[in-house]
Amino acid sequence: MRARGRSPLRRLTLPSRGCPKGCAFRSPLMSNVRHPKVLTELPSDIQEFLRPLIEQDLDIWLIGSRANQTYTAASDWDFIIKGNESVLVELSKRRAPSNIDALVVYDGDSFRCPWPRPSDGWVKSGSLSQWGWSDVSPTEAKYIRSKSDDDWYTVHWGKAVKVSP
Repeated sequence: MRARGRSPLRRLTLPSRGCPKGCAFRSPLMSNVRHPKVLTELPSDIQEFLRPLIEQDLDIWLIGSRANQTYTAASDWDFIIKGNESVLVELSKRRAPSNIDALVVYDGDSFRCPWPRPSDGWVKSGSLSQWGWSDVSPTEAKYIRSKSDDDWYTVHWGKAVKVSP
């Protein structure tokens, strides 16, 4: 769906540095996304949140503004964590981080946030199939993301960058 003449898939240019020759991030879809940071280069609170999940060898994908290079200093970190019901239960017992939005895939397709939104108790949920999730390579994926801009419903392709393993 297009609104206001915007294309849902923008043409991107290759990065001038930061991604070695032959790196999977040289594809047109992921061209403006830097090579994923190693765990030690992420902010300490993000490291602390991800470390136990990485130790479980779960597929973790960075999505949202940080993966799509549209973030600001105030942006949160959005992750898709491909796990199971026990990962969802385990995370729900932890205190909800204020700067992390985690969506746990618990049955191979359906996902849910482990914590309700503080403002109204709403729990984010959905499915990878509803998002049109498609692996582009072992380290990148695309999905349909939508935003309401100026009373227009606009659909764009979002980028996902694999963080682990």
